[in-house]
Amino acid sequence: MVIAMAMAAVCAADPAPARADTVFTPFVGQSFATRDDAVKVTTIGASMASTLGGGFGFELDFGRTSEAQGSAAFADNSRVTMLMGNAVLGFPFGRFRPYLVGGLGWLRKEVLSDGAAAHSGGLGLDLGGGILGFLSGSVGIRVDLRYVRSVTEEDLDTIRAPDSFGFTDFLIEDISFWRASTGLAIRF
Repeated sequence: MVIAMAMAAVCAADPAPARADTVFTPFVGQSFATRDDAVKVTTIGASMASTLGGGFGFELDFGRTSEAQGSAAFADNSRVTMLMGNAVLGFPFGRFRPYLVGGLGWLRKEVLSDGAAAHSGGLGLDLGGGILGFLSGSVGIRVDLRYVRSVTEEDLDTIRAPDSFGFTDFLIEDISFWRASTGLAIRF
């Protein structure tokens, strides 16, 4: 009888609501190409991610490289700014949270030459992952590695005609690099 009453009480109880975690992370890191002769470029930025119980969620990520010198992932005397909207899939294990991230957004390359600046930009994508570790309940450290690549609907030399469904082919542009970063994670 006592066991039946306890089981009925457990079944009738409201489940605890899933808690949404919101994490703000200012970061610093390096962007680099996979070529051996490529120079690493300092990158700074910030991200704001919100996940349901540390699992699935969304992130807004902003980053900007310092001016590239020498043979870098970008043209000489250039910098790249990115703003990405990403889906996040986290795997919470106590204080540690490995995660995968990927999404689409906006990339802008600025090339400085003789005091003038030329700009190009468009759709970009990023894929990556990392680990978030909390030192206390609300402060932690995030280590992250992402691959960033620009995508465009047209080639600058020839414009492709739409296919029979009305879509143009997506072509990969010249911005392509990895970004490794470390940041201070603040959970709300």
